[in-house]
Amino acid sequence: MTGRERRWKLVGLLAFGMAIGVTMSATPAVSHVSGWAHNWNEHIKPKADARYANAVRGTDKARNSDNLDGQDSSKFLPAASYTVVGDWTLGVSDPRTNGKKAELSCDPGDLLLNGGYLTGSVNNPNHFQGSWKSGNTWRVEWWVTGGGSGGYVGLVVTCLDTAPPAHGAVAARPVGRAVSD
Repeated sequence: MTGRERRWKLVGLLAFGMAIGVTMSATPAVSHVSGWAHNWNEHIKPKADARYANAVRGTDKARNSDNLDGQDSSKFLPAASYTVVGDWTLGVSDPRTNGKKAELSCDPGDLLLNGGYLTGSVNNPNHFQGSWKSGNTWRVEWWVTGGGSGGYVGLVVTCLDTAPPAHGAVAARPVGRAVSD
């Protein structure tokens, strides 16, 4: 290879290297690489906000997205809940099952979240058939297994205060009762 050919190959290689260097340093996608937070806040989010937020004047709903029909979301399901502890009971006879039963309800219109029962006697044991929600009422059914009247049972329910007046704002009412149906 002659000196002249070598020189032109060197000039070509240098020109090609300069072209790649200029392309890499001048192209915004390559020259402006940063962290994801910078790219999101400076490049992606402003374009998305401009495209979707208030695209038609007066229709920007993002600022009150928790509102429906002009009401704040807290108006739909209040956070107040309360617990009702029923009186200890021996229950009432249930001819359908030859056992006993009792139930406890929330205030009218409130929502029953969960319930349960306690047993209060070891000497007169009960065999519990079940404990379940039935509408706004928690119901327990059991059989007396030790003879006699059986042990006492106490019911407890947790309710969501959804209906006015607020729980405790009305006159005292009996909270626990044995059912007779």
